[in-house]
Amino acid sequence: MKIGFDTGALHINPAKFRAGDADNMNSLFSSLSASGHEIFVFEPSEADPDAARQMKTRFLRICFKSGVPAFRFAVIAGQDLAGAAQRNHIDIFVTADSAVSGQITAPTECILTKGLTADQIQDRIAAIIRQNREPVLAADAAPAGLPSADRLWMKHYRKGDLKWQQGNLSPYDRLVVSNQDWHDETAMEFFGTKISHGEFLRRIDETADQMYADGIRKGMRVPLILVNTPESLIVLYALYRLKATVTPIFPLSTKEDMQNKLRMIQQQNSANGFPESRIFLSDLVFGRFRDILPENGKVIALDITASMPGPMAFAFRHILAPKMGVKPVQYSERVISFRQYTASKAPHHNLDTSFDDTYTAVQLYTGGTVKPKGVMLTESSIDSASRQFYNDRFAFRRGDKIAAFMPLNHSFGLIIGTHVALTLGVNLDIIMKINFKRLDKLFLKDRVNLFGGIPNMFPAIRNNEHFRNADLSHVKYILSGGSLIDRTEKERTTAFFQAHHSQAEVHDGYGLTESAGGIIYDGVPNIGTDVKIVENGTEQELGYEETGELCMSGAQIMRGYDETELTGKVLRRHADGKLWLHTGDHAVIHQDGKVEVIGRIDRMIKVNGEQVILDDIEELINTLAFVEKSAVVKRTDSKRGFVPVAFIKVRQGYQYGDTQQQEILALYDQKLTAYARPRKTTVIGEFPVTAVGKVDFRALEKMAEAEKSQPEA
Repeated sequence: MKIGFDTGALHINPAKFRAGDADNMNSLFSSLSASGHEIFVFEPSEADPDAARQMKTRFLRICFKSGVPAFRFAVIAGQDLAGAAQRNHIDIFVTADSAVSGQITAPTECILTKGLTADQIQDRIAAIIRQNREPVLAADAAPAGLPSADRLWMKHYRKGDLKWQQGNLSPYDRLVVSNQDWHDETAMEFFGTKISHGEFLRRIDETADQMYADGIRKGMRVPLILVNTPESLIVLYALYRLKATVTPIFPLSTKEDMQNKLRMIQQQNSANGFPESRIFLSDLVFGRFRDILPENGKVIALDITASMPGPMAFAFRHILAPKMGVKPVQYSERVISFRQYTASKAPHHNLDTSFDDTYTAVQLYTGGTVKPKGVMLTESSIDSASRQFYNDRFAFRRGDKIAAFMPLNHSFGLIIGTHVALTLGVNLDIIMKINFKRLDKLFLKDRVNLFGGIPNMFPAIRNNEHFRNADLSHVKYILSGGSLIDRTEKERTTAFFQAHHSQAEVHDGYGLTESAGGIIYDGVPNIGTDVKIVENGTEQELGYEETGELCMSGAQIMRGYDETELTGKVLRRHADGKLWLHTGDHAVIHQDGKVEVIGRIDRMIKVNGEQVILDDIEELINTLAFVEKSAVVKRTDSKRGFVPVAFIKVRQGYQYGDTQQQEILALYDQKLTAYARPRKTTVIGEFPVTAVGKVDFRALEKMAEAEKSQPEA
């Protein structure tokens, strides 16, 4: 929980603080810190920013030398302590001022210290903590009806987890409000360059003013073809401020795919009264798409070296870029640099940035399809997905650091890796391009302590020689998403981090672009999300322990696709009156309320009329000690319709020979029925992957068909 104190409650004056004054703080903070609570201290002040900054630096230095447990300290301008408690999601606020106590509002709970001893203050804090740790539903709550009515997953939540789930804010307002008291603290790092929250917000507003002067308006779809840089995020939030429709596209898309998406966006804009386009793209990829960019409108090229240190920027431009075949952008009246675009200071406009759920805030494209689907997300989708992290279920805390390498066209990169982190004060370690072979740099050099990645990344971490004797005790949260992680991979990676002194466990997240990313974590649906399992192809709800299609309903769910016909196929109004997203994934709800996602419905095949779940076979194969990863796909068969075939990658340090082949065959014989047994097992060096890093099952199916003539394992 977050526990805040004003300096009066601690009987200290930060401006005149001495080492001997730390005793009271030590006695109060020690037990709270040991129990994992996040501690804040607020000083109401009318001091000018420079004086406040100097006082803060001196105060924190003395506290550190005096051994005071870690805490966050903010000088609150205007003495608005009640507002600070709300902005910072303070669960318990301790004050010596009765006037402040009278201003504190729910969900913050206030303790007035007047007349209380230190022990009594601690007792009251402990009592409130106990109340907030009570489960929402009793642990022994049993099934009484259908899962969607019972909502038994709520017994995995504590009452305190629900406190900050009310009150929507727009993405821009959420960023501003969350960091109002922390302008001097670091928001992000990029190749060693640090940018504070204050500077970030200032540049966002200046860019938004220029965009407004350039004609960008609410509802206008603006393509972002960007690699990760600070300037990319400035553009993102400037568009949020204007309520334009942010439309990120993967910067390494094929030319054909990019051309199709730009054409669709242009058609949508024209239909909505925006005949001229505005496209923001990184200069790194300009040459790749130069000849397919629309003629009408303007292209703004972002210099990827703009925030790099000078020597590094010079080296990239004059040494690395030529080696990579990157050519300088040919600027013209239609193609201008972002530096030029923002050079002229446009007049400031006080726009309405309040929460608005009536328009499409973001349009993301689903990956892996021949014809991409534009997923339309609202401000409600983004804010609901983000608010899930405003509790103790997740380890995100102000001052932490997360590796921000997922591109903005990925829902995880856009929402969790960027918006959630920034609004919780987590420092973004911005990575332009991730190197699977040197993931050690993220943990050992950059010192990230929060990490979210796709399952393919975890073997690369475990097999990295640079981790051999590494101390990873600072790593506290690991999240897997993007595709399902099997139990064996999860256990191996957790064991790896714990063997390197980290207390972190691998948590698995499930979500879709259509659900604004993660919507089920460790089997528990998000607060405000309803789930049900229906019989395939119907709206008939199934009971506990029955497998069917997973459906979800709630504020996170998309408003629809950019094509009405496609929307009607997946968003359906059921008899209960709710709008449900049919996910196309098979799942089961267990009697403890947790949801187990089994896999895509199209990852199930019929062999001689019998149902075979390919993901289950993969999970079985992955239990073998010599198997790093497996993938099982279907292959056509003249007698059986389809049969499963397996591809495996051998773990580092192991060999694959007759002994291992016999071990696989024995596993098939012992654990699988005859029709589910893979007809062939092929060793593969690396798995083909899609543009977003997932295993490319279609490519493997083509390989399987090509190998038909070869002998079966």
